[in-house]
Amino acid sequence: MGVLFVSPNYVCFANYTAKGLIPLRHKVVIRIETIIAIGNTPKGIQITRMKDDEKEDFLFFGFDSTKEVCEFLISFCVRKQGRQELSLKEVPPGGASDHCGLENSEPQAGNWNLVESDWKSIRGGGRDLAFDEDEEIISEGETPYRGVFEIVEGSCYITKKERIVCKLGVGDIFDETSLILNTSEAETSVIAATDTKIRLVEGYYLDILFLYKPVICGKFYHFMACMLSKKLHNREVYIDLSTVTSTTKHRKTLL
Repeated sequence: MGVLFVSPNYVCFANYTAKGLIPLRHKVVIRIETIIAIGNTPKGIQITRMKDDEKEDFLFFGFDSTKEVCEFLISFCVRKQGRQELSLKEVPPGGASDHCGLENSEPQAGNWNLVESDWKSIRGGGRDLAFDEDEEIISEGETPYRGVFEIVEGSCYITKKERIVCKLGVGDIFDETSLILNTSEAETSVIAATDTKIRLVEGYYLDILFLYKPVICGKFYHFMACMLSKKLHNREVYIDLSTVTSTTKHRKTLL
C-alpha cells in the first residue's frame, strides 16, 4: 500500500508495509527537473531520471487508473520543465500501445473550438443552483466567488451602478473575469430576470482539470477571449434599469 505525492518540485512515493508487528516505510523522492522519461508499461508507471550523469529507473504500480495518473505526471512535468515533450527512449519494450503518450500542449492548427467532449469534462465539476425572478446572484463590489457560472434555464441581467449592461440567456457564461484575473471585487451585479437555474463550475476543479488536460485549457481560454470580446461589443448600449422590475429578494449563498 502506498501514496503518490506531487509537489511543485518533487514526485514522492511512500510505501507502507509490515513485517510481523514492525511497520516498514519506504520512500522515493524524485526531483521533477531530473525526470527525462515517463512511460505507462504493463507493470505500472516507469519514471526515468538523470542522477550523477547516469539514468535511474523507478516503477510505480497499484493505481486505480494508471493511464490517468501517467497523463497527469507527463503534463505536470512538461509544464514545470517548460519542455515540449519528454524523451520516449526509456520506455520499456511492449509496443506503442503500452506507452502513455504525451498530450500535445497546443491544439492542432485551426482546431481551437471546444467540442462536446471538452464541455463534458468542464461541466463534470459543476453543480446546479436555482434562483427566483429578481433574485441577486452576484453583488457588485463584493468579493467574487471564484468559478464559472453558466445559465442552464432562464435569463439574467448584468448591471453596473444600477444600469443594465446586457441580458444573458441559456448557454451564456458570466463572472468569468473573476476567474481569469482573480479580482478582489465583482465589477458588476447579476440579477435573475426570470426563475433561473445556474450551473457553477468551481475554479479549483478547473485548475486540476487543466493540469490533466492542457489542450482543453488552451481551448477554454481561447473561448473566454472570444466571449469577452463579444460581451464588450454588446455592452456599448446601456438600458436604463428603471425600465424593468429590479427589486432584489434575498440572496442565496453559493457555499
